[in-house]
Formats: sequence, C-alpha cells, structure tokens
Amino acid sequence: QKRVSSLVNWSNGEAVGIQVASAVEVDESKLTGGLGLITSGTSSTTDAGGVVVTVPASLALSVELPSGGPDDSSVLKELVEDRSAVRALPWYVQFSLYLYKLDKISPKKGFQ
Repeated sequence: QKRVSSLVNWSNGEAVGIQVASAVEVDESKLTGGLGLITSGTSSTTDAGGVVVTVPASLALSVELPSGGPDDSSVLKELVEDRSAVRALPWYVQFSLYLYKLDKISPKKGFQ
C-alpha cells in the first residue's frame, strides 16, 4: 500500500496535471504485484471511449520502436531462442527484455 500511496501523492503534488477519472483508482494487482488502474464501478467516465487518465506531455514516457515493436521476431532473437518462453513471462518482464534490447541497439538515441 505504501507504493500506491506514494504514487497517488506524487500525482497529486509534484506531477501537476495528471487527472484520473472518478471511477478509477490506482491499486496493486493481486496477481502480479504491479501497480495499475482499477475501475471501481461502471460510470460514464469508464464507458467505452471514455478518458480514464490524462497525463501532460512533459510527464509522459515516450519510446521509439523499430519496425514491429515487441512482436518483431528480430528484436529478441539474440537474447532467447524460444519465443514461447518469452510469451509465457508476465507482460512487464517481456517489456523489460524488449527495452533492454533497445538499449543495446542504440543506448544514446534521443539523448543529447
């Protein structure tokens, strides 16, 4: 719960401009332990097409992907031989491997 409260406090204080819909809250996943957005009910703000979270561009993470992104078979072929083993991992581990590979491809890209 400390991670949840720290993130919420940061978004309310230092990270001015982040807005979360009233029917949505930040909470820890019981399955993965990661933080996520959880709907606390059905309302017009969580209906299909409704805005759930608004983040100012100055706080948003931007990642430039080569070709097909994480599904591009050439991205992880040097790290693993069995793609099904990667697909069996939690999404955040798959994404971490992908970012690791991108860093090895071009660690200085986008930084001056």
